[in-house]
Amino acid sequence: MIPLAPNSIVSAFWPMDGEFDCLPLINTLQQAGHQIALPVVLGVDQPLCFRRWRPGDAMTVSAFGVSEPLASAPALQPDVVVTPFLAYNNEGFRLGYGGGYYDRTLRALRQAGPGLLAVGLGFAAQEMPALPIDDHDEPMDWLVNERGAQSFVRG
Repeated sequence: MIPLAPNSIVSAFWPMDGEFDCLPLINTLQQAGHQIALPVVLGVDQPLCFRRWRPGDAMTVSAFGVSEPLASAPALQPDVVVTPFLAYNNEGFRLGYGGGYYDRTLRALRQAGPGLLAVGLGFAAQEMPALPIDDHDEPMDWLVNERGAQSFVRG
């Protein structure tokens, strides 16, 4: 089980076609008293912004085709960032969609202070024996799929 402090702010993602549906997770987290934030792309080469989302809140669709909270929703700094991926490896690295948004964002949040948990969420079939890893790639603290959760302790 992934340790969450009471009343954590958890950034999840609104699933697109083929992605792991994390909406049941979002509902469970909200019922447990956690705040939910969804990522918003502000621009190329910028970290993501996270805006509060609650059931029934109006959403907009970004230029990338992603459902996002409205710009009027309050910005939140997450304690936990749940990320989608195209692939992952058994070292805790994920392959995203090529924009580097999550890597930039995780690096900025980690530099802002300790305690951030990065959780990759997807399917076991997305595991690959090797991925291209660069200096800008940020590792996950946890990877979760339908088979369970795997923690990665970093030295």
